[in-house]
Amino acid sequence: MCAPLVCFLSVVSASTQSHASEPVRFGVLSFRPKPETEARWAPLADYLQTQLNGRPVTLLAFTYPELQEAVGRREVDLVLTQPAHYAALSIQKNLYSPLATLVEVEQGQPMAHFGGVVITRSDHPDIHRLQDLKRRLVATSVRDSLGSFQSQAYELLQLGIRPNDYFIVNKGSNQQLIVDAVLQGRVDAGFVRTGLLEQLSREGLIHLDDLRVIRSTHVDPSFPLTLSTRLYPQWALAAMPWLDEPTARLVAGTILSIPHGHEVTTAARISGFTIPGDYHTVAHVMRSLRTPPFDERVPLEIIWEDYRALWVAVLFLVTATGFGLGRHLITLNRQKRASRLQMQEAASVFEHVSEAIMITDHAGVIVDVNAAFTRITGYSREESVGQNPRFLSSGRHDKVFYQSLWDTLTTCGEWTGELWNRRKSGEIYPERLTINAVRRPDGQVVRYIGVFADITDIKNRESVLQHHAHYDMLTGLPNRLMLHQRLQHATMQSERRRLRLAVLYIDIDGFKQVNDTHGHAVGDQLLEQLARRMENVLREGDTLARLGGDEFVALLSDLSSLSEVEPIVRRLIGTVAEPVLVDNTEIRVSASIGIAFSPHTEVTTPELLLQQADEAMYMAKQQGKNRYHMVDPGNDLHHP
Repeated sequence: MCAPLVCFLSVVSASTQSHASEPVRFGVLSFRPKPETEARWAPLADYLQTQLNGRPVTLLAFTYPELQEAVGRREVDLVLTQPAHYAALSIQKNLYSPLATLVEVEQGQPMAHFGGVVITRSDHPDIHRLQDLKRRLVATSVRDSLGSFQSQAYELLQLGIRPNDYFIVNKGSNQQLIVDAVLQGRVDAGFVRTGLLEQLSREGLIHLDDLRVIRSTHVDPSFPLTLSTRLYPQWALAAMPWLDEPTARLVAGTILSIPHGHEVTTAARISGFTIPGDYHTVAHVMRSLRTPPFDERVPLEIIWEDYRALWVAVLFLVTATGFGLGRHLITLNRQKRASRLQMQEAASVFEHVSEAIMITDHAGVIVDVNAAFTRITGYSREESVGQNPRFLSSGRHDKVFYQSLWDTLTTCGEWTGELWNRRKSGEIYPERLTINAVRRPDGQVVRYIGVFADITDIKNRESVLQHHAHYDMLTGLPNRLMLHQRLQHATMQSERRRLRLAVLYIDIDGFKQVNDTHGHAVGDQLLEQLARRMENVLREGDTLARLGGDEFVALLSDLSSLSEVEPIVRRLIGTVAEPVLVDNTEIRVSASIGIAFSPHTEVTTPELLLQQADEAMYMAKQQGKNRYHMVDPGNDLHHP
């Protein structure tokens, strides 16, 4: 019987091998000429192919309509696309979550989020607030664009200004045309993506002083670029449902473990990828604006998906139970067939939606909850009505968190975010919550409505992806990214404690011949067994990482003298040289090890230590393999 991890990896490897002859079709949305897009992302496709045990990866660049058609015909397996398109695909193809979120580089800083910018000419006399855009001529990109239409339109919608309240001049996907139209006075204002103004300024095409940026009250002040709207996650890398799960997992682990500065990220002009952002916020924007695929829904779905309509519907229910708001609601809905059937539908929505609904009075006392609230929290309606929502508190959030929540709710009338609450059973769980204030015409708050969903499954998936980002999928060892983090920490600790650390670069001699003779599956099992053996040789607190292929690195910390390293290195060489039994076949390999120490010079960095250890390992190979070579100030030592 095999260990659980080995069994799991064997299944993954076998499943991946069964698809080895089928290419993985990697579709990328192209806003630039296709040859430029293909040149940018080809190194990433090639890198994925090397990590998928040689399974072919075909890169395909598409315009937006072409990518839609390709997905519809199942002609792509992986998709790298803008957030609004991913949100649409998640509905159309029932996607659970993207594999990763793109991290771009702006002014040397990694950025996993972006937003929209609203601009007008700096000398425009009448536009100083978003409200001033009503009945104005506004240049925008295509309505499918989150950064250059939807994010700005959503901010205006929160102010009661809908897209038909201002005149839109569509400039297509080239957002520089939007800026030109604003500067030339052909339109009153324009919507563009964050980063564009800074890019055009760097290229000498515009002067930022010629433009005025109009900001929402929801702008994140810490965001380093010009910004007018809320922030949203960057482009999503998603696997289509028909791509086999083992391959999707390998892609996720590979993508998330690519370090900043790698040749792949340099070629693509990005920082890398990170765990998926919250694309529900993007879907909420699209749903509010009624952009496809949220433009065609049956009436009850519209009631649920449009929060404003939901609150009205819920308040009908509140009226039916005697809370005295009937006249206001009848007035609000006199043009919406305010009938008994509508009230019954509202009550049905309230009880049957999957998200929990909690209604409080103006003082925060719960007056009603729905069935989903009971299912998620474990508390019945009778146990909840009359309570303050703090009875659900997990204790994980401090007073500052709740004060910030309340300040936002009081100022903006809405708060959306994630928090941890406690079920009746005592289990703590994560939820995504939206709270809205319901006001009378005179502005007085009469109700607060909270709508929340249990996001435990999403958090668990994020945890798995986070693990894949830091650990090698084959051996379970730390990967290059995790090694770099630990090496940075160990370097600082060694300088502070005036102790030394050693970096051992380990290469398996003869591994290519094993793969060529016995196949990749046997080679993988060999690496798994060698990884376990080498881990057992190291001291508690030492790190063994796999960089990829047959290359490993051991990090030995808190050394008082160099003599402590040699016995460990000899044990490593000895344990690798012992025969390994794989599928009743005895396999023999050896190890060449290069060793570098810190502090070696006045300036020691993780990159320098790895480079020195790598060079020492090649010296050991040149001297006959199955040995180690040690780099130390003043002398180089090599041993069989």
